[in-house]
This record gives sequence, structure tokens and C-alpha cells, in this order.
Amino acid sequence: LVHGEREGWDQEGVDRRLEELETVSREEERDLAYQNMELCERYKELPVRTKVYSEFDLEPGYEEVVVVVGGETEGVSDAAYMFCHQRSGTRLHVPLRNCVDSLNVISAASLVLFKVQEVLDRVARYRGPEGEEK
Repeated sequence: LVHGEREGWDQEGVDRRLEELETVSREEERDLAYQNMELCERYKELPVRTKVYSEFDLEPGYEEVVVVVGGETEGVSDAAYMFCHQRSGTRLHVPLRNCVDSLNVISAASLVLFKVQEVLDRVARYRGPEGEEK
């Protein structure tokens, strides 16, 4: 769950910057790159693709989900942004209604995790017990 929107970026510009950053990450070896705070900060500057949580679905070819949850004041780490960008991650937006201006992290995470479980269950039913498509 990532707070805040980043405006002024076109997708082509974001993709170009991500390619540059990925080149640097490969040069440093991916695991070691997460320890490079400057590199992680550069990933955080780029917007993460966003969907309303109710529209969440697995991308083609993916069968697993990683949910990254940040603190209510600090958000997620710079390294979490790097992880998200490198794995085609998606920021899930939880819309608020009835004059509610925020959710605590447990409430927001519960909504997102319930949706993730729903999607994974649907995929498992579609695949069947042996992992074969029905």
C-alpha cells in the first residue's frame, strides 16, 4: 500500500528510467542493489502503476502475490519501491467514503489481503488440483 500520487510522468518516460535503473541493478547484482540506498531512492521517485483494489487480478503468467504494507506515517521503504518496480508490481488504492479521510494500516491491509485471497482462490479453482487448466 503506497500513499500519494506522482503526477507529471508519462509512461514512456517512466519505462525509460526503469530500464536505466535496471541496468545499474544488474551491474551491482540484484541482491546487493537493494543495499544501495541512492539507487533505491531513485526507484522511489518513479510512480508505481495503480489500480483500485477491487479491480485487482493476477497478471498473465503470475501465480503468486507479494503484499508490501508500509507504516501509517512512513509508508514503504525505498527498497520496497525498487522491488515493486522490478517485478511489475501494482499499487492498490482503497477508496474511502462517508467522510472517512484515512484507514489505519491494519484495516487497509485486511481489505487488500481479502481481495488477494479471493483472486488466488479463483485461480486455484480454474487450475484444478493438478495445476492444469480446467
